[in-house]
Amino acid sequence: MKRLTQILLMALAVFATYSLSRAQDEPLWQFIASTTNEKTGEITIFHARDCYRFTDAESAKYPKLAVRQQTGDAPPIREAVDEFDCKRRASRIRIWLYKDGTEKKEKNLDWIEVVPGSVSETLLKYACRERKEEK
Repeated sequence: MKRLTQILLMALAVFATYSLSRAQDEPLWQFIASTTNEKTGEITIFHARDCYRFTDAESAKYPKLAVRQQTGDAPPIREAVDEFDCKRRASRIRIWLYKDGTEKKEKNLDWIEVVPGSVSETLLKYACRERKEEK
């Protein structure tokens, strides 16, 4: 357990260092939540940041997050652009972004109800938070 904690702390340090080395105008990744697989003990960490991409006019009105999942100490290989309907408490994935620079638009654009107490609910709360106007 001690070794797993050390690995997770090292992984978080790498993410923080990488994020801080990016251009200042790019939003930083925020830790959202972590889950543990009860059978394997494997930990999955979720990070998100605001994302302003949209693929059509209808999509522009919904807040979006770029979401990364990291399992264990393996680096993330892809991220998703998730869209949130704050009033209906629903989400959907719009685009998959891969480490090699490729993108895949999601074909199934059905809204999925967010389950209370889930990582999706934490993401919804973050996406739908009140944002301060920047001056």
